[in-house]
Amino acid sequence: MKLEGKVALVTGGTRSIGRGISLALAHEGANVAMNYVNDDEAAGWTVDKIRDMGREAVAFKADVGELEQCKEIVRKANEAFGHVDIFVNNAAIGQDTYIVDTPDDVWDEVMNVNLRAAFALVRELMPGMTERKFGRIVTISSALGQYGGGLGYVSKATYAASKAGLIALTKGMAHEGTPYITANVVSPHGTDRRLAAERGETWPPEPYVDDDKRLQKGYVLNRIGTPEDVAAAVVYLVSDSGSFMTGQTLHVNGGHFMP
Repeated sequence: MKLEGKVALVTGGTRSIGRGISLALAHEGANVAMNYVNDDEAAGWTVDKIRDMGREAVAFKADVGELEQCKEIVRKANEAFGHVDIFVNNAAIGQDTYIVDTPDDVWDEVMNVNLRAAFALVRELMPGMTERKFGRIVTISSALGQYGGGLGYVSKATYAASKAGLIALTKGMAHEGTPYITANVVSPHGTDRRLAAERGETWPPEPYVDDDKRLQKGYVLNRIGTPEDVAAAVVYLVSDSGSFMTGQTLHVNGGHFMP
């Protein structure tokens, strides 16, 4: 297994894409700490699945939008496992109001959860990674961070700004983490929130091939992304296979966006 003996911390790691990432890391041998906000059932399910693999897992309630709770997340992860080798900044909230309709408190909430939390958590984690001469950081951005949002009849400018900020911040982490810590971005788009087992499918799913089922909006591979797609990219970046990559963005979007 690629991550045998490693400890991972995944924010928002008990549901949706975060759950897929947590399970994939555990499958490769990592023990996993996760935070969540309110879904106790989802947290318990994810912990049980990881433990069924023979790995250790903990999940605790904490809001990454609060600075003191970011410190508490790291403290609890260290308390459970002694240290953190791998950090995946996944937790995020959406926003779809136009700029002129977005009040200050909404801007602040989105930025605090989607961007400031990554800064606050890495600030706590980086000294230990440097001391141990090993660290892997992955932030989950979005294609919207590249082109600013504004899809159709909704605007996602605030959300897009937070995700664009993550890309720049992660490059800063890469510079400051050298030579022992790598920091990279995974940037998905159009991703189903359910795992293959929840969708009743195998993975990877077959693309649509009939013209009448052709997906719109430029999905070249003609299927929606899955949590497993994102998780596979994360595993690559935090394993030895990705050890010579830092400051990079992997676009996991079926060809929807090609930089």
